[in-house]
Amino acid sequence: MAVTIPGSEIFAYKGNSASTVREKVSHVVNLHGVADSVAEGIDPLTYEVIRHRLWMTTQDMGDAIKHMSGSIVVTDANDFNFVLTDEVGDPVGIGPYNVGLGVALDRAIKWTLENRAENPGIEEGDMFLCNDPWVGGGLHQNDVAVYAPLFWEGQLFAWTSAATHQLDVGGVAPGSWTPRALNVFWESLPTPPVKIVRGNRIQRDIEDVYLRRSRTPRLVALDLRAQIGANNFAQERLLALIRKYGPDIVKAVMKRMMDDTERRVRSKLRALPDGVWKAVAYQEEAREGDRGLYKIVLTLSKRTDHLTFDFRGTDPQVEGLINCTHSGLHGGILWGALPILCGDIPWAAGGLMRCFDVISEEGTLNNATFPAGVSKASVASGWATSNAVVECLSKMLNAHSEHRKSALAGCAGTWSLAVLSGIDQYRKPFVTVLMDPMAGGLGARAESDGVDTGGVLGIVMGRVPDVEMVEFMTPLLYLWRREETDSAGPGKFRGGMSASLCLIPHGTEVPMHLVVSGSGKAVNMNVGLHGGYPGNNQMDVTIRGANAREILLGGTIPSRLDEIAGTVEYHPSEKESHLDPSDVHYVYWQSGGGWGDPLLRDPNSVAHDVAELRVSHEVAREIYGVVLREGIKVDQVATGAERARIRAVRKEHAKPAQDGAAAQQDKAAGSQGVRLNDNLVEVTTHTGKFLCCRHCDQTICQSDEAYLPHLAMLESEPRAAGPQIFTEPWRFIDDRVLFRQFFCPGCFTLFASRIVPENHPLAYDLDGAEQSKNIC
Repeated sequence: MAVTIPGSEIFAYKGNSASTVREKVSHVVNLHGVADSVAEGIDPLTYEVIRHRLWMTTQDMGDAIKHMSGSIVVTDANDFNFVLTDEVGDPVGIGPYNVGLGVALDRAIKWTLENRAENPGIEEGDMFLCNDPWVGGGLHQNDVAVYAPLFWEGQLFAWTSAATHQLDVGGVAPGSWTPRALNVFWESLPTPPVKIVRGNRIQRDIEDVYLRRSRTPRLVALDLRAQIGANNFAQERLLALIRKYGPDIVKAVMKRMMDDTERRVRSKLRALPDGVWKAVAYQEEAREGDRGLYKIVLTLSKRTDHLTFDFRGTDPQVEGLINCTHSGLHGGILWGALPILCGDIPWAAGGLMRCFDVISEEGTLNNATFPAGVSKASVASGWATSNAVVECLSKMLNAHSEHRKSALAGCAGTWSLAVLSGIDQYRKPFVTVLMDPMAGGLGARAESDGVDTGGVLGIVMGRVPDVEMVEFMTPLLYLWRREETDSAGPGKFRGGMSASLCLIPHGTEVPMHLVVSGSGKAVNMNVGLHGGYPGNNQMDVTIRGANAREILLGGTIPSRLDEIAGTVEYHPSEKESHLDPSDVHYVYWQSGGGWGDPLLRDPNSVAHDVAELRVSHEVAREIYGVVLREGIKVDQVATGAERARIRAVRKEHAKPAQDGAAAQQDKAAGSQGVRLNDNLVEVTTHTGKFLCCRHCDQTICQSDEAYLPHLAMLESEPRAAGPQIFTEPWRFIDDRVLFRQFFCPGCFTLFASRIVPENHPLAYDLDGAEQSKNIC
């Protein structure tokens, strides 16, 4: 049961509306604003010029901060972001970097207006610092925000902000990632908004308090100045715009940007059928030594031009580091909604947020109350929330012939974290985070394969650091970093491949501290859609007392783990450990899920994947049913026979998804019905409305019935999903794990597949729209 500490309520901020904030602070702060008529009267040319200038400001802030920072997380991985807001904190523009570092900044600004306007005041030349996830500004304590009010002739005109991931801001474990955490008191101290700059001068006493907690104070101090510099740069750009066009015109453009985003999102929603879609996102191991499995449940409802994200049914917050606050919930929604729903719409998030509301219970995994542990929030419950959002939005978009092109199967479902610290090759202390998992696999689309090592969905301009730069800055030597064959989720359209790295300590003779943190080792977080298979499991392995150095001295670079002798240690999802100088460490991060039944994939595409080492010969035959001769030449006859054999095996071993349910025995002209998704149509006949298979016209059930009980279901061991699945989930969790598949009872085309715990509710495997109310 969640317990709230008295006095912490002021920090449990959910974000108020612009009108509420304005009403609360207008007697203290002179706020600039314009009437709606001004925004409506701007000529198109002026609007586009100013809009693009504002957009470019967030881009240029990225160049500015990278030139000033000394952290590889910032300079090489782009793990930062910026937001421009209006005078009351509504986001006008979010930078194209880490969306998760930008989506909660509006909350910190609004909280600051409501709680700092009178004391210590908000004045020209001020900047505030915040890393309190209950307030906003970031999703966990490592996300440090610096934001500044912009004044024009005594009026508060706007806010600029810069947030970066800091390598270490204190706590029990180096890197501030604390696998042993039971609550926030094991972690870095959350700092609510404090005035770090007053009158354009850094407050030395506040800076000292901030830096004192860090194991890398000089690096954190440099990043602080980089954030201050980026804000100064943005304010210079905005002031130049105001001088040229006048404050009312610039503010009117900002207002219209949010209005246009709202209008375009609502227009897109109106084109989609009303309905309800469901998803559940799992994550494992709340803390070191835990063997639990935890779920975030989402029911997405769409009515005309409005969305409701309902998270009731989500598990309660737990002792551990995987919880997130309401800011993490809010950030997880926007992390998924901006790229999926607004990929073709400017990211004026203040307009998007008018188009949805959120239902969530306090004291749950993604709405945790103080003092829950939240040091992993951004890539734990925050990211899992995004996984559920992406799944539901993609199911919704798939109901439309044009908008389905924006839908995605599951992408890399979380971050594979490895924090290393110790003494580097220059005999100085170091802390680093391996940023290579930025090259995650993206999910397959409705009409194309996922992008191999394409990145992380919500980090549009994320980058993988150069191996040479990592080796220069840290005492590490890479044996390899490469894309992995068979890592992607199979499907009619294949998911994007992921990659792995293998490294050894180098240039140091003392042990390193190692923090391992991730999830998706037993239950996949990169789900496939509409019959697509899930992508690979995450894996972290250390080989103790390895002979890698001897192999290198012999003139050979190891290329596989089984070439390296030593004691193999599989790390759980949360672990504090070490690396000795003789050890080898291996990280295998997540790929994208597939889309559609793999048996529907073009055999020539499978042959091309084999030729490009994306898919092995074994997977080509066993999962895709494609028989190759002479290396990569498709044997069409044998392929047809193999695919028929696989369908026959499905038919032999499958059973009704629910006892007592059976499919209709007749067939209808399914291809002539109303398309609901890739596998279902609704057909109207003289006897009523029915759900039918799009592939064989098999009638599944009446349209007012839930279709899932009428499908054929096959449950098997996880290894049946392919070599990308780790076959020993018992190493990590106590729940039994299954590979669950649902087929058309006529042609045995795969409708849905997923790695799930044995008690996973059948209802969460459904999707649909209001034409068939019980589909979902």
